[in-house]
Amino acid sequence: MKAINPDKRNMANSKRLYNASSGPKYNLISQWIGKNKRILDVGCGTGKFSKKLSCNNNHVTGVEFSEENYLIAKDKINVYYGDFTKIDINEKFDIVLLADVLEHMYYPDNALKKAIELADEVILCIPNFDFWVIKVLEFLKIKKIKLGFFDENHVFYFNKKIIEKLINDNGLKIIDFSSPSPGRFPGFYTHISNIKPEVTGIQFIYRCKKTIPF
Repeated sequence: MKAINPDKRNMANSKRLYNASSGPKYNLISQWIGKNKRILDVGCGTGKFSKKLSCNNNHVTGVEFSEENYLIAKDKINVYYGDFTKIDINEKFDIVLLADVLEHMYYPDNALKKAIELADEVILCIPNFDFWVIKVLEFLKIKKIKLGFFDENHVFYFNKKIIEKLINDNGLKIIDFSSPSPGRFPGFYTHISNIKPEVTGIQFIYRCKKTIPF
């Protein structure tokens, strides 16, 4: 896994609100989660997607690192405030959701270890930093922007091989995988991205189960 120097960036400095809740990625996650589940949504942002999940008779609890997001989310759902790997959570869940979270963490393996202490099932969503467009931009030495893949708060850069090794090394078994395209992409691109996702996939979504339940 490739990481930057932790002294160079700090997630707490981000003032951008994480307020997404719709699109192919979220539709798939909602489908996998279903109904009547106890969910821990790590990195829940403003709680918009958490609230949407709770409409299916799910009990959703959030975890949020950004104070700005937390203050908004706590009016929608029950939320823990702080670093997921350090706060005390004395509950058990059916699913821990880590959507667009691990790439913001200096020690993602610690986050995954904690997730499997809290639930039998973990859903991960990770941007693919081997996506061919990223490679072209790097080759052309085009100046990075501070959004999307080049979010200034990304500190780990995953590809398919790295994230799957992290999953397997932490005692999880992959039971579902998809590489859906964002809504702004043509619908057919999702089919293309699943042909050779290592290169054409924009993001990877994994549904994983613990090999030994708690």
